[in-house]
Amino acid sequence: MQRRKFIRAVSAGSAVVIAGCAGESEPDVVLEYNIKADQAPEEIPEDIRKSRKEGGRLEEGSKWVVVTLDVAEGTLDMQDVWFRSRIETDERFYDLAHASDGLSSGIQSRGEIKQGGSGVALYQIPTGTGSYSWNLEEMRQDVEANEN
Repeated sequence: MQRRKFIRAVSAGSAVVIAGCAGESEPDVVLEYNIKADQAPEEIPEDIRKSRKEGGRLEEGSKWVVVTLDVAEGTLDMQDVWFRSRIETDERFYDLAHASDGLSSGIQSRGEIKQGGSGVALYQIPTGTGSYSWNLEEMRQDVEANEN
């Protein structure tokens, strides 16, 4: 489970309250997700999953990471996922691949996914990478993400 917490100081008279420290607050959004890496995942149409040399969008020396997600509670801001989610490996972070917007259920740069809805986010990492995870720590929304 990945959960991002905000710490914000609010002045209340002479006392300072630190949000997120006194007790657990409910997240804005709860997600259930699956993550996998593959050269040619079946969730991606052929014209997107092919290498750039073959008219696709896969960078040379890379493989796709596909995150399929379901919004269990709340409303997910797709712009937040587009600009602030990442795949984390031992070496570095990888931002969302712009090929995500080419999928019928892909994460777009605008809009929302409401409770009960689903989406797909694509990332690319080097082919030799074995360990990876979905990082939502920079998101503006407080997201609880549970891997299936």
